Amino acid sequence: MLPHQFPSPESKLSAICFRHAEQGNLAALKFAVRELRTSLDAKCEENGLTMLHYAVKGNATDVVRWLLSSGASIYEVCHKRQSPLHIAARENSVKSARLILQSLLQAVHPRGPSWNPCCSIEPDGDHPGEEKLAPLLCKDIDGNSPLHVAFEQSSADCAKLYLKYLFRMISCPNRLVDVIQMTNADFHTLFHVAVASRASLCCQIILEVDKLYETSMRFAKWKKINASILKQAVMDTTTWADSLGRTAAFLLATSRCACLEEPRDGADMEDSFLTQCCRMCRKEGYGMVRLLHKHCPTIFTMRDRSSGKSPFMVAANCGNLAVMQALYDLTGANIEDSDCHGRTSLHAAAAKGIDVVVDYLLNQVGASASVMDGDGYTPMHYAAISDRVGCIEKLHRANPQLLEVPSMSGHNAIMLAVMNYKLNALRVILHLHPSMNRCEVDYYGNTVAMLAARLDFTDAFMILSNFGFNVDKRTDDGFSIMQTAVRHNSIGILSMEHETVDLNQVDEKGATLLHVAAQHNHSLPALKFLLLQNQFKGRLIDRQDRYLRTPLHIAVQHEAIDCVEVLCRNGADVKIPDVVGYDPFMCAVDSNVLALYSVVLKYGINVNGYSIQRGLTTYDIAVHHGNEVMANYLRWYGALPFEKMQDRAARRIQRWMRAKLKKPPKNIKSPKKTKPIEAPLVRRTSNVFELIRLFEKHSPPRP
Repeated sequence: MLPHQFPSPESKLSAICFRHAEQGNLAALKFAVRELRTSLDAKCEENGLTMLHYAVKGNATDVVRWLLSSGASIYEVCHKRQSPLHIAARENSVKSARLILQSLLQAVHPRGPSWNPCCSIEPDGDHPGEEKLAPLLCKDIDGNSPLHVAFEQSSADCAKLYLKYLFRMISCPNRLVDVIQMTNADFHTLFHVAVASRASLCCQIILEVDKLYETSMRFAKWKKINASILKQAVMDTTTWADSLGRTAAFLLATSRCACLEEPRDGADMEDSFLTQCCRMCRKEGYGMVRLLHKHCPTIFTMRDRSSGKSPFMVAANCGNLAVMQALYDLTGANIEDSDCHGRTSLHAAAAKGIDVVVDYLLNQVGASASVMDGDGYTPMHYAAISDRVGCIEKLHRANPQLLEVPSMSGHNAIMLAVMNYKLNALRVILHLHPSMNRCEVDYYGNTVAMLAARLDFTDAFMILSNFGFNVDKRTDDGFSIMQTAVRHNSIGILSMEHETVDLNQVDEKGATLLHVAAQHNHSLPALKFLLLQNQFKGRLIDRQDRYLRTPLHIAVQHEAIDCVEVLCRNGADVKIPDVVGYDPFMCAVDSNVLALYSVVLKYGINVNGYSIQRGLTTYDIAVHHGNEVMANYLRWYGALPFEKMQDRAARRIQRWMRAKLKKPPKNIKSPKKTKPIEAPLVRRTSNVFELIRLFEKHSPPRP
């Protein structure tokens, strides 16, 4: 502990007073204060609480009365900016709260004992400022005033007491309306706080605030008018939405009962939701819905602005079965309502895996299990996506055909389970429907096994193979299982199948697995895995497809620089031309990517590569793209344009023909005198092959 972290002697002595105040030991507290000469408003260094805070926290009424009579301040707040009335509301210390409110009332209206504060109140009278009412209206770091904290409690004693004294302290009805409509950091009013906490008594008090005002201020003037103003202010807040766009009905739907326990990791959700159906939960849910439906029935017809959900759907999504039953029985909620995406309450419950809600919707209220949302998903699809085994079994009992129903993209439940890596859902579906179609495809031509290979889901692929699913079918693009695994870098599938499947298989375009792996840099691990196999050693790395392209051509054309480096390092030939006469280096120069042809330059390129079909050389391609650096590099190493290369080829052929005609044939003993054959005049043509055919035509016949 650092030196500045050691408690000071004064704090140690004050801690004695705080402990006596919390324990209610008045005699010991008086002695400690007198002997230690401690201030009554001294604060604890740890949390900033005063003796009055501790006395209220310990519900020590005698200590609170002595502190207030001795001059302890009720305006002091702790580090969390909480006044003693915050603590009193949270601890339900009604007697201590009454003593503090009486002291606050005397501070606000310092009159004699003969003055009756209820007799001089008028609608537009003066009202005290914020400073005087700070203990009752100040907000803590969460934005909650003591009134908000009081309305969160199940007991309404503190809430009722706070409102009574508030009516006595403030005479102006407009000021009272501001207090009634005061919000916290979440934009929750007193009504929202009571509904979210399922505090039915507090909710009834705030909804019947006019009656409370009339009984509390029965000697005041204009009490009927003021009561009606407060009643209308509360009714206005019933339609307000909080910072997340939720009204009071949605707060009730998302609230949890006190007896509900949070599910532990690995525990079945059904076990934790069994406690929610207790009598207390059901009673509270029915009581809150009945109370709200009586005073403000329009809040149950409002929908969420962002998602379009109704309160019944939100309750199903949160697993509030008691609130769902109350909404269905008391307000007549429609169980087939859907949100903006077309999802119903059964979709939400199946996606969350709330078995009791799914069972209630299917068996007690008769919800349809085959309804589809905007994407064509049924509740079975959502249960498979979320790996909800219990919901899958319940939905299958309700409608056995749901396992084969496809979505708008052609995916059924087993496909969605594989696509989301849900192994338990896959096993349950195969157990429930073992006669499923093994060759079923989606709208893209992918089977279940193809999807497993695409996602490298080896466990699912093994299970599907054992159940006899088709692993030899190709997609609509002509890709096999292995090519799909290579394209998506599924090393697990490749390592599992390379011993039984021919890695040299080709598709309808003649492309091997190396051609497929060389298309993208993200397939580099699959490319390295294939190059490590014995079947790809030697000339197979230069195998050409229908367009005479090697894997190196494919890597260069797709600008997969890492794949180009790996192929060249493993001995790929950089001089093999494709169907248009381009070798890999010409393709690299044609792409005009510096990083690409700088890699190819390391491995023995042909600077005078040429394409007869297009009439271009490597130098011509560099000049065509304006790459002066590459053009100068090629010219330095003797690269020629196509026209000069044609002239040089023609002169070489002409010299060869002349040398050939000068030599007599060796197998003729007496050569006949013949006229000397003149070498034909070689003219510039557009094709070197035409020159070769021309000289073969004029050459002497073979003996």
